[in-house]
Amino acid sequence: MAQTFRRGRALSFLDHLYVKRDTLKKQVNDPDFQAIKDVVSGELKAVDQIIHEYIQAFELYDTKQPSDSR
Repeated sequence: MAQTFRRGRALSFLDHLYVKRDTLKKQVNDPDFQAIKDVVSGELKAVDQIIHEYIQAFELYDTKQPSDSR
């Protein structure tokens, strides 16, 4: 039971990371953020790396990624 609970929390946090990633993707293409586009782009790359490391660390390979993140 505890292992299932921890996996659920890990998946919940992974969903949170996907939301952050989607927000950054929108900001990169938003004209209002052109002045800081390089910063936002760097944050997007960092979040992508964190997502991949998180999936590997917690062995969440069988989870489905959002369709736009492939």
